[in-house]
Amino acid sequence: MSRDLYSAVSGAFGAMRQLEVVANNIANAQTTGFKRERVAYEAHGLGSAYTRIADGLIDPRDGVASASGSPLDIALRGPGWLLMQDGARGPVLTRDGHLGVDPVDGVLRARSGHPVQGIAGVIVVPPGQTARITDDGAVIASEDGEIGRLRVVIATAEPLGQNLWRPTSALVDREPTLVAGALEASNVDPVVSMVELVAAGRAFETLHKIIQTSDELDARLNDYGRGA
Repeated sequence: MSRDLYSAVSGAFGAMRQLEVVANNIANAQTTGFKRERVAYEAHGLGSAYTRIADGLIDPRDGVASASGSPLDIALRGPGWLLMQDGARGPVLTRDGHLGVDPVDGVLRARSGHPVQGIAGVIVVPPGQTARITDDGAVIASEDGEIGRLRVVIATAEPLGQNLWRPTSALVDREPTLVAGALEASNVDPVVSMVELVAAGRAFETLHKIIQTSDELDARLNDYGRGA
């Protein structure tokens, strides 16, 4: 296989991955707190015909914060994730700030159902009380006052699906910066993403044709060699 064909095959795999990522971005254009992903490429050694697809990169820009009317909703601002615990997977992260109180045990939970971690652990709202969250991450019960503070962490992460992420680095705590009573929109621009999708599709088609043409030429050369 020629060097140019290696490059075409490598590029085709990259275009396929780009199609997958952009399609997922478009599908989550209305998902609360979703962060756009993009594909990065890196050379596989000096002078190599291969291009390795690096891990997906997260676009860190904030989505628009819009009032939701719920005293437990929050829109994170700047870098950081809400920290939660999953019994099977350990710590999981999200930017989805739609929170609620479990009517059975009073635990503050994320939309996914995971308990939201506070600085001192799981936050529990006392029976018969309501709660609200302030702009600095304090959880205030209607009678008992402050009962906890949201734990916001900085970490690199990889997607788990369902708007959840798994940390791939050490967790670094940061002071919460958020808008109370609001939710963060996805930072995906559907128009830009559609342009990216079309470009990736065309790139894949072009590279696929190059590979097909090369295969046909190889077959003809083999036939010619056998007939000589």
